[in-house]
Amino acid sequence: QHGFVSKEHYAYNYPQYCIDNNHHQCRDYLPDYLLMFGEYWAENIRIPSKKIVVGYPYLNEILNRLIEYIKPKTKSILIVSQGTVTKSMVNIAKKLSRTFTDYKIIFKLHPGEIPFKERYSLLKNLSNIEIIGNYNIFELIAKNKIIIGYNSTTLVEALKFPGKRIFILENNDVPNEIGYKFTNVEELIEAIKDNSKGYPKAKPEYFWASNWEERFQEFMRNEVDLKI
Repeated sequence: QHGFVSKEHYAYNYPQYCIDNNHHQCRDYLPDYLLMFGEYWAENIRIPSKKIVVGYPYLNEILNRLIEYIKPKTKSILIVSQGTVTKSMVNIAKKLSRTFTDYKIIFKLHPGEIPFKERYSLLKNLSNIEIIGNYNIFELIAKNKIIIGYNSTTLVEALKFPGKRIFILENNDVPNEIGYKFTNVEELIEAIKDNSKGYPKAKPEYFWASNWEERFQEFMRNEVDLKI
């Protein structure tokens, strides 16, 4: 699994006849196995490859160190942008900057957005906004109390970090239990001011399976017939 997947992701959803027919030519271009982060992702795609839940090794390994050594700032906001919603995220950042003047706002660009400076250059004029390109996203999650985004994997990864408030620009890809969904920036501002909103109800284990080493070893034994 490469990142966020859903029923709307073209690369992870195939016609039923491809799945039912073991000899269909579509299978020539797909792997025999697809190793998944958690049960949620496996349940929300349609692919002929055999889905095996193993977890997310890097996230599991780094999580405890980040929680131990990084204390989140109380007045900090992380905005996770994406190329499909850059305009909306820039607008959100500008209005939050003017409303929460004593907050530090991190505007995290998707790697694909970085070259298109004209789309976010206006944010450079706002003193409490820092634009970040390539940076460890887990460190950013750890440092910030409030996480805002659209359908980035980061929103779901934030589940693993205790005490985060997650705000999601309305879409059908991200489950409602991940955080608080908003339709416009005015609604978002009011939700941020209400300290009871934004806390996820979802269980992290459903999205990020634990014990990845045991799960991977079991996969290698049972499916590949290789002892490790």
